[in-house]
Amino acid sequence: MAEPENSDALLLEVYKRSFDICMQLYEKELLTDSSYLYTYGLQGSNFNDQQLAIVAGLYGWRDLVARAEDESTGYILPNKTLLEIARQMPVTPSKLWWFLKSKHPYVERNLGPVVNIIKHSILNAAAFGAAAQHLKEGRI
Repeated sequence: MAEPENSDALLLEVYKRSFDICMQLYEKELLTDSSYLYTYGLQGSNFNDQQLAIVAGLYGWRDLVARAEDESTGYILPNKTLLEIARQMPVTPSKLWWFLKSKHPYVERNLGPVVNIIKHSILNAAAFGAAAQHLKEGRI
């Protein structure tokens, strides 16, 4: 059996370590114009410029919603789903809804805005041609 002084010291050490952990400040990632390029799973996806533009648009939307809702970006829209939406490029709310199958409530509540992001991204895809080529060549 542990001696009282020893168990008090161990308990005090647990409290001290817990306090140190609690005092650490969590800092969210800074969103930049190229943050989307480091999305896990994007390398080797062989996306064209339209698909890459959709990744960028959804990445920005996801970050904005996650900060507003104080949720993780992975909860709002996991990388795997984000990339699959970009691969499929659904341009109607019904196609997007069918694709999601009720797994992502934040996206479901925002079907219209998400589809608008997809459509807008497709129209502005030319700006992503060089980045798409760099990804295909493995230079990012």
